[in-house]
Amino acid sequence: MKKKITQILIILTIGFLVVHYIIEYRNHKKLEVSFQITQGKIINYYEIFPATHYVEYEFFVKGIRYKNKLNPEFELEDCPDSKNCIGMIFPVKYEIGNPSNSTIILGKN
Repeated sequence: MKKKITQILIILTIGFLVVHYIIEYRNHKKLEVSFQITQGKIINYYEIFPATHYVEYEFFVKGIRYKNKLNPEFELEDCPDSKNCIGMIFPVKYEIGNPSNSTIILGKN
């Protein structure tokens, strides 16, 4: 019985991951086709595991505030220790018609 439950949990986990990556891929493709650029500000930088860092950012479109987070490919200088990156401004690319689908463009200050 335990083996059957374990198998079901593994299948469900794999299914969830596949659906998650399909949604992420579709959002990425939509963002590449129909986008605008605005300015966004880093509002938080945190770490879940020693090698997993997240940047949380905000930006405004037509007076509406949007927040999102990104797991950057690189660690922002000084950010993990001093949090000096909080408040820094970077370009944000967002999908026209769905600004909640966005990404911050780090390294281009």
